[in-house]
Formats: sequence, C-alpha cells, structure tokens
Amino acid sequence: MITKIIQKKSPNFDKRPKGTKIKSIIIHYTGMKTFEDAYKRLCDKNSKVSSHYLIGRDGKIINLVDEKNRAWHAGVSRWKGIYNLNNISI
Repeated sequence: MITKIIQKKSPNFDKRPKGTKIKSIIIHYTGMKTFEDAYKRLCDKNSKVSSHYLIGRDGKIINLVDEKNRAWHAGVSRWKGIYNLNNISI
C-alpha cells in the first residue's frame, strides 16, 4: 500500500541548531475531538505548537513542518539527560 503524504505547512517552527541530528521520534495524542480540530490547532500562530506530521485514525498523513526544521511539539522537555527534545526529534 502506498500512502500519500499531504503537504500543508504550519507557521509554528524554527531552524534546528546547526549540526543537530534527528535521534528520536515522539508520538503524541492531541486529545482534540477531530482530525480537523488538531490540524487547526497545530497551524494556529497563537497556539505556538506544531508537529512534523499529523496522522489520522484513518491513516491520512499531513506533513506540517519539514524535517530539516524544528517543530514545537515537546515543549520544555528532558529525557535521558537531553534537554529540549524539539532539537533532536520529529
């Protein structure tokens, strides 16, 4: 099966620190009632939150932030001594 990834960009991102490599994949449950509600929230400039991908229960995938950039999904974060997981994750 081939899945088409839809390109719709969120304004909520910035550049990764130079030389940073992706080391983690973080999967979130948004808690939103619908896929469309989650999409709107991740693209709302006022929310200051985003993700690289939004995946629906039906398998629909939207790419919101290019992987070369840093999405704002992990917030203030730390795991195994690494701070700011947004730097190293998608």
